[in-house]
Amino acid sequence: MCFVASTGRSGSTTIASLLNDHRGIIAKHEPRHQLIKLSTDYAYGLLSRDQVKMRLERMFLDGSVYLEGRVHLESDQKYFNLFPILAEIFPEAKFIWLVRSAYDVVTSTHSRSWFADHTHPVYDQINWFYHKFRVQGDMSGAVPPGDWSRMDTFQRNCWYWTYVNEKIEDDLSGIPASRSPTQKII
Repeated sequence: MCFVASTGRSGSTTIASLLNDHRGIIAKHEPRHQLIKLSTDYAYGLLSRDQVKMRLERMFLDGSVYLEGRVHLESDQKYFNLFPILAEIFPEAKFIWLVRSAYDVVTSTHSRSWFADHTHPVYDQINWFYHKFRVQGDMSGAVPPGDWSRMDTFQRNCWYWTYVNEKIEDDLSGIPASRSPTQKII
């Protein structure tokens, strides 16, 4: 197994598509939509680590088929806070962190209505569950509620880039270097 995480809008679709062309790799981009709520609930402290681990074990071990001799790769922005748990479930798994410049990511996320309301021109083109379960600074405890309410959508997108990348970096520091590339892919 190999897991790829990023902020989103960082090449996770591209890496899955490119690697899936290799005959020894089965690569999928965001194949498990149940991760959207699970990851967010965990970030909010609504689920304990043990609860998340149990759900991931059921999802991956009871609900998946793995072909012998093939690398199975999943690329999903919602893995941003799940690497340590996945490292326990899959002791041989590898972890990849995709990082794209903050300027490019925020330009993309802001234009795609991240943290916007229904008046944004493309808001209705994005599935409702992405809007509903996008990690919010006040709900995660990372930003005081008053500060969060004063932030505009641009500032929230900037916050998100920093929050997710810092979380991935921190979590990867607890996973042996042999299980993660030594350089970020930019």
